[in-house]
Amino acid sequence: MSTFESSMAMKLVVIPVGVMLLGYILAVLLRKWPVVSAMLLAMGACGSLTAADWLLRGQADWWPADVTRRLHYFAWLAVLVVPMETLWRSSRAAWKHILLIICRAGVSSALAWQLTSVAEPRWMWVSAITSILTLLWTLLSLPLPISWLSLGTWAGIAGLAGALLTLSGSASLGLVSVAFGAVLGVLAFIHIKWPLTTWQAVAGVLAVTLMGLLVSGQQFAEVPISSGVLLLLSPLCVLLMLLPAIGQRNWINGLLGLTLALGVGGLSLWLTRINTPVEEKKETENPYLKYYQR
Repeated sequence: MSTFESSMAMKLVVIPVGVMLLGYILAVLLRKWPVVSAMLLAMGACGSLTAADWLLRGQADWWPADVTRRLHYFAWLAVLVVPMETLWRSSRAAWKHILLIICRAGVSSALAWQLTSVAEPRWMWVSAITSILTLLWTLLSLPLPISWLSLGTWAGIAGLAGALLTLSGSASLGLVSVAFGAVLGVLAFIHIKWPLTTWQAVAGVLAVTLMGLLVSGQQFAEVPISSGVLLLLSPLCVLLMLLPAIGQRNWINGLLGLTLALGVGGLSLWLTRINTPVEEKKETENPYLKYYQR
């Protein structure tokens, strides 16, 4: 392996995954305190995202002028909602769930406002992004039975988002998304053998990160709206696990959700390819032809 390839492997996989594993190990050690465990797992995911962004795109100022460099800040804001989500997930009190939705909407609207500085009309974009992200975050936070299949689905979607961003002219954001997908993939592999009950603390981080990456690609690159919306909604395919189990085997529902999610993601890539304008080849001038035409 060349020096460049080893350096890219470190930036894409080794260091981000290492940060995530540190958060996972601490979450396992403190699993007797579910709130602390969930916070540590979510912080590990955010830390890996921040590390990937800094390694692949260079370390920026604390508040960079490029709004796409602020995405990980909103992922960290999502971590602040984790304690309430962990404590109130099984609560029957309606006001707690309403307050949770308000908190998610607050983070969503802050992200939407930052990413729509060039959008017109801005209020419409902010309203749409806030509503979609709040709904996505809420649905992904529903209790699901099989952690490794859900995490594996999310990992595949993050990888497809990286491919979509790269095809649309934003390779740097694409690499960050691929690195985040690698982190989720390793976490899914670990959960096959050693599941952690607080794993859904990562759901909010995933929802905010995916929305931030795709909206950045739409606003500042060439991601088509149709492709972005399809890929953004594809994580909801894991909700098939909430349906009655097929033959008393819930993992079949999970595999169906994974297949459907990857199919929807693949469709979004196909739409990107057919919507990308093909540059017409310009005829090169032949100086000798001009000479003989005189």
